[in-house]
Amino acid sequence: MSRLRVCFGVLISFLFVVVPLSACASSSAYAGVSQPPAATAAPTESSQAVEVQPTEGPDPAATEYALAALETPALVLTPGPIAQATPDALQQMESYATKPAMAPPPDQVNNLPFDSFIRMDGAVIDHMHEIFATGQSLGRNPQAFSKAGDSTIESPYFLGRFDGSPYNLGAFKYLQAVIDHFKGSCSRKSQAVRIGQHSWTLLNPTWADKKQCQPDESPLACEFRLNNPSVVILRLGANDAGVPRLFDKKMRAVVEYAIEQGVIPVLSTKPDQRQGTEQINDILRKIAADFKIPMWDFARVSDTLPGRGLGLDGVHLTGFYQHDYTLPEAFQRGHAVQNLTALILLDKIWRVLEKS
Repeated sequence: MSRLRVCFGVLISFLFVVVPLSACASSSAYAGVSQPPAATAAPTESSQAVEVQPTEGPDPAATEYALAALETPALVLTPGPIAQATPDALQQMESYATKPAMAPPPDQVNNLPFDSFIRMDGAVIDHMHEIFATGQSLGRNPQAFSKAGDSTIESPYFLGRFDGSPYNLGAFKYLQAVIDHFKGSCSRKSQAVRIGQHSWTLLNPTWADKKQCQPDESPLACEFRLNNPSVVILRLGANDAGVPRLFDKKMRAVVEYAIEQGVIPVLSTKPDQRQGTEQINDILRKIAADFKIPMWDFARVSDTLPGRGLGLDGVHLTGFYQHDYTLPEAFQRGHAVQNLTALILLDKIWRVLEKS
């Protein structure tokens, strides 16, 4: 019986010592940390001391994780299809790419600055705003212009190409905006343009088209009613040589009528070299200055052209069917340069009126 008590006591002491020591010694997480001294079992009744030394060995938990890692298959990368850039991504990448600087639009024709043949100073611009405001109160169309004059601005030679037929503006491509703005006016056959037109016939009902115009309606009044423009380009004088005083009087009456109707009159000098031509042109320049209205001094531009850009009759301009302003020939032909400078004129007027 006493032997049984001794064995039982030894077993109990062994359990109290071995379990705590094994837990502390087996944890690899505490490697290098000083351990508390091992406890010894209290003496039993038989005074026999049992010392149990802690054992060292692999952590069972760590071993389990290591074995599991060895059993896990390694990640194998397999090649797949390469993603294709979407159109939006390509467009974005293109926007980041360095683009060549755009050349500024031209500011001259045949080495003539625009301001040398288009006169629109501050006083003229102020008056243009006033006339335009009157026109808007009368219901004038800000996207329409009219032509009034003789055969030198007859359709389709004058501007007609720009309402649909092929043309190439070249370095002047910015002028497409004004063509679009005044769409339909370039090719319009005006009731105020006819062969042999004089300054004194433009306000004379006798010269109006009876099929298109009302009784007692002058060619200019008829055109204003039918087209309802905000701007009118006036080219007269080729048939008025030798009567400068009459020309001055009648042209002033035309300008006054246009202003009263809320239509901005634009005077143009003529390129022909008939006797008294420069006198006629000087009268036109003076009228433009007196009324503070735009002046398109085409005679200055014609000085840069071979033969002033005139045909064999010395009055009408040389043609250029292509209307391709990438070709040097375009800047040597009368109609081509007249049409180009007219577009430049209209563009300047339009940009002023946009601010009204």
